Amino acid sequence: MKKHQLTEDELEKVITEIDEELLNKANWKKFSYNINWNNDISKKPGVYAAFEKDELIYIGQTADLKSRMSDIRRTYNHTLRKKIGKERLKASLVKNKFSNEIEEKLTQYMVEHISFSFQPISFGRLEVESQLVKKYAEQLLNSKSVRGLK
Repeated sequence: MKKHQLTEDELEKVITEIDEELLNKANWKKFSYNINWNNDISKKPGVYAAFEKDELIYIGQTADLKSRMSDIRRTYNHTLRKKIGKERLKASLVKNKFSNEIEEKLTQYMVEHISFSFQPISFGRLEVESQLVKKYAEQLLNSKSVRGLK
């Protein structure tokens, strides 16, 4: 049986290219609470990055980029939204959700400050996400217990 493996150099090159594409401001899409805001986002698997103003704050991976960006509109579906509410608005969750007042403030905050970029990846998205989370760990809102950051 033939094994298909990338060399370390090849893997590093792929991760660097994806990293550069995610960070390229020309690829950023401003968050909108509009239900159709994700219409032009691919349904393919991939990695995504979230930016607060011009700062990278989150790296994620998913089997369906479009669906995941729909999830970001609801607190109970997405860690990033919870983290922004807790850290930026100093809010507390009740049953995995904020109060209606906080939810409205959180949505407004995200509309004003958050953008995303996406990179479809047919395989290896978990490995790419893990490497990027490790690279940017100090500035990310990603949970520290995920991807070996503890």
